[in-house]
Amino acid sequence: MPMRDRMYWKARNHTRFIRKWFRQPLETWYLITGALILTLYRPWHLPAILKGVREGLR
Repeated sequence: MPMRDRMYWKARNHTRFIRKWFRQPLETWYLITGALILTLYRPWHLPAILKGVREGLR
């Protein structure tokens, strides 16, 4: 699986997990932190990460 797809699925699944199991104040902090860590790990895959977060929020 290409790394771009892996970053997309990681961001999407992380976002869905956080929305399901955490309350509102922690939810925002965890989502931002998770996306930031993925972005720092693979900055050139930022569009895929943001798309995964967006899809996870739906």
